[in-house]
Amino acid sequence: MNTQNFDNLDQLKAQDSGLRARKPLINTQPFNNSDRLSAQSSQLTARCLSPRETEIVHLLAYEYSTKQIAHLLYVSFDTIKTHRKNIQYKLGAKNVAGIVRVAFQSGILMVEESIEVAV
Repeated sequence: MNTQNFDNLDQLKAQDSGLRARKPLINTQPFNNSDRLSAQSSQLTARCLSPRETEIVHLLAYEYSTKQIAHLLYVSFDTIKTHRKNIQYKLGAKNVAGIVRVAFQSGILMVEESIEVAV
């Protein structure tokens, strides 16, 4: 249901009757997901990640694609897509940039000089 239609309908009724338009009864502002994550809650979600999910977060931070990660870990592309979806849900992120941001905030990732990955 589109709240914009109700706003327009109220405005039209107000014009017709000479009354002021009423404000909508529901909150029409988008939910800001980043407000929900505090340092404490992100640490709790970080502990919820499996060792495999943590490994995938590290590889994502080093700019590996889903296809490259699947090849490195000897699993299918769809398996990595599912892991990424689960990681996003657990960390409250919308995309890979959000995963990396929350991972740094929660201590999953730390700044290092280099990475050793077997190819």
